[in-house]
Amino acid sequence: MTSESISDAVFPKLPVNFFTIVLNGQPFIKYHINIFKQLSYKWHWHIVEGVASLTQDTSWCLDSGGQIIDRIHDYGLSNDGTTEYLDELAQLYPEHITIYRQPTGVFWNRKLEMVNAPLKNIHEECLLWQVDVDELWTLEQLNIAQQLFVNNPKKTAAFYWCWYFVGEKLIISTRNCYAQNPQQEWLRTWKLKPGAFWISHEPPVLVAPLENGEYQNLADVNPFVHTETEQAGLVFQHFAYVTTEQLQFKEQYYGYKKAVSQWGELQKQTNFPLLLRAYFGWVSDDAQVDRVDIFSVKPIAQKDNNTWKFIQSSVTDKQIYNIQYLQQSTAENLVTDRQINIEILRAELDRVYQNLSDAQSKIASMESTKFWKLRQQWFKLKNLLKLTSNVVD
Repeated sequence: MTSESISDAVFPKLPVNFFTIVLNGQPFIKYHINIFKQLSYKWHWHIVEGVASLTQDTSWCLDSGGQIIDRIHDYGLSNDGTTEYLDELAQLYPEHITIYRQPTGVFWNRKLEMVNAPLKNIHEECLLWQVDVDELWTLEQLNIAQQLFVNNPKKTAAFYWCWYFVGEKLIISTRNCYAQNPQQEWLRTWKLKPGAFWISHEPPVLVAPLENGEYQNLADVNPFVHTETEQAGLVFQHFAYVTTEQLQFKEQYYGYKKAVSQWGELQKQTNFPLLLRAYFGWVSDDAQVDRVDIFSVKPIAQKDNNTWKFIQSSVTDKQIYNIQYLQQSTAENLVTDRQINIEILRAELDRVYQNLSDAQSKIASMESTKFWKLRQQWFKLKNLLKLTSNVVD
């Protein structure tokens, strides 16, 4: 057995297929590749670009005044440089990146069509990981999360909390509220086998076919819940409302009335915490906003002289410990399982030997009886009579 095969046996490989649907993804689209290319496992990034028609999944936008106007796209694709950037990525990393687009001027039917597009190119068991363009994960988080699934092969999905940014240095500081609904947010990772497909994008529902012809929602089977992923340090950063361009798009496409001006007013505030609904008219609950420094959150994306830069946090001792602990736990579990299997096989072999010995003893005992001896004499006589008959013939 080679060292590579031994490594595969102790640390089973579980590839990850990331997918992103995007329209005008600057500046955050540029963050991800520098993280992905450092990953310790096999990965592929599926990027689905273009305008999604406001039907079914996002038809609710129509009720609030959402519409697709020419200003937000260029013949169905991005008009902020994202298209050109993605073309460059595909040329640089052809083995790791696949771009999905509609013909020029054609919109995707809906977002559900977009998220299902990559599945035809996934032919092995893997993790399927939704990474929205403004959702930023650290390298350590992606490695730890993948190891969690390796270490717990029966897990089928994972929910996460996030730091939800509503300004460059402002975050939602409460949970069980807007953007922090644990019933669906943030479900981002699934254990996928070929044949699974999406039946909904908002909320995300990935189903797998069963033998009886029915389908099973993978997130309902055996997911990692928020407390488990948070304990592993898997709280990502979501830069949802940090640029004027983002707010302009949400106001036009989703129909969030006065989104730009209301967000602008929020950025002027200095006394925190405060209620988000006082500034976001589409929010109705008690979600609160506070400064990032209050929670010791260091934003990965930071603006410097009107230029966005990305800070890759260094690996802390705790993060190193988490990875090593998970890998050690995996190895120990596998070794223990193998030892148990060996003991079971030994016990089964002893049982077979004992049965064989008992059978041999029974045969020896039978051969010593008068009946057995008479039986043997009868066969000899029968053979002799048969031989005599042949001679007469």
